[in-house]
Amino acid sequence: MPSLAEFQFTLAADLLDGGMRTAHMLPGDPAAIREVLRIHRNTVIAGLTNALRVTYPTVGWLTGEDFFNQAALEFCTKYPPRGACLSDYGAGFPEFLEKYAPAGSLPYLADVARFDLAIERCVNAGCPASILLALDSQTAIELDGSLVALAVEYPVDQLRDAHDENDMDSLEHLSMAPHAHNFAIWRGEKGASVRRLSEPAAIFLGAVLRGENTDAALAATVLQTEPEEALAAIRSEIFVAPFVRILSQPNGE
Repeated sequence: MPSLAEFQFTLAADLLDGGMRTAHMLPGDPAAIREVLRIHRNTVIAGLTNALRVTYPTVGWLTGEDFFNQAALEFCTKYPPRGACLSDYGAGFPEFLEKYAPAGSLPYLADVARFDLAIERCVNAGCPASILLALDSQTAIELDGSLVALAVEYPVDQLRDAHDENDMDSLEHLSMAPHAHNFAIWRGEKGASVRRLSEPAAIFLGAVLRGENTDAALAATVLQTEPEEALAAIRSEIFVAPFVRILSQPNGE
């Protein structure tokens, strides 16, 4: 007779891979038990797939239901949830899609998933603490605590817009040649807000969000771009952005 832990482990494996080993560990007709397990497994997989679909709406819209369901099934089987909150599930889906063979002809799909995930996490981030960045002894900027920086290779914001407007025809006019696309994403009054960033602004913001101080973030930026270009981008794209508040004192007073 298996222990409770062994039974629970086997049942969890059955629900993910459909092995139905539990049918021989319970009293009763194995065929009837297998049917009950199949129903239970379908419910579990459907719940996990729906959680992924909520987090990755643009991916589901671009690929179609059948493709998404198959990808979700394989992901759920390989990477089951580690916690009870389904809204937290699926953070590894973009990396999975990057290596998912049927998505080989859709090189932009992983970036689309990264964008979907950033928006979903931003909207549901709770109330994270703001980020305070001292500019000098008298002035600081306060960045919204939900703010994230995202660097991808495809126009994921336009793909998301097409999804939101259900405008599949607009995709014909999009250039899908890979090159750098940088975004700031934060929670606004009406949900997630998105703003494109130039390379210098993206470098500076990324350094700040990694915990660098003003001098270090600025140094990282001017190492990779012209100083005048970097300063102009930081002033126009970061310091006056909607996700920033200017403070007269570094302590917010």
